[in-house]
Amino acid sequence: MKSRTIGAALAAAALLSLSACVTGVDSETKAALKQTLESVQELTDLWQERLDELDAGGSKPTPEEDAGPAGGLRLDDYGTLTVDRTVNDKGNIDSMADVYGNWGLSATDGGYGLFEAYLSGERRHHLLTGEIEDTISYTYGGFPSPSVPLYGSAVWIGEVRAIHVSSEHFGYDAEAGRVNSITGHPIQGDSRIEADFSGRTVDVEFSALASGPHTWPDMDWTNLPLERSTGWFGDATLSGGFYGLDHQGVAGFFERNDMRGVFGALRE
Repeated sequence: MKSRTIGAALAAAALLSLSACVTGVDSETKAALKQTLESVQELTDLWQERLDELDAGGSKPTPEEDAGPAGGLRLDDYGTLTVDRTVNDKGNIDSMADVYGNWGLSATDGGYGLFEAYLSGERRHHLLTGEIEDTISYTYGGFPSPSVPLYGSAVWIGEVRAIHVSSEHFGYDAEAGRVNSITGHPIQGDSRIEADFSGRTVDVEFSALASGPHTWPDMDWTNLPLERSTGWFGDATLSGGFYGLDHQGVAGFFERNDMRGVFGALRE
């Protein structure tokens, strides 16, 4: 696995180096290629460190998991989501909270970590006073792609994990099978990301957004600017990036229309 991973990175660097020598390439493209070569080396070093850790005794993927991009890409649930209740000295419930224990998504390629995107903290509703305490934050990251392609397009399909906060402050208690007055709605849904590398834009769509019996309209962003050198895309309400040597994954966070959360997706 080590030789295949590192070999792929070096092959990519060699191809980019040759591309820079082609006549007719403008200065901007040559500058982007140069930065790509430097980024490939940095990312190769990161992968080498991870492989060395595994060779030293860390968990290794099975042959089935080590199938590579064609059969090894996985997007899985990550972390926990629980409900916490505090009780006063009279035995009555004093507060309720949705507790997000790094609740989100995790992606792997051939058993190796690609990215993670999750929510942490809690949103607690004090029932007597109506006070809301919100400590929820979001995180995403992993092995970033060294750059993005100069031409072409691609699509990534995945999921969304989020919380919706409204003035009604109610949620669905699966154990009791009823709607309770707690703090908001932990939401799951689908994500679709499409990148136009030639035009340097990204479209993002969230659909099937739901929490128990409650649903929300689809959300979308079109023509988000894409930075070629860093792979970042977004605006004031959404931020995302590409992960893996071959841009196998996309992850990010968003905050819009009283909803905030994370998304992750894998390349088709």
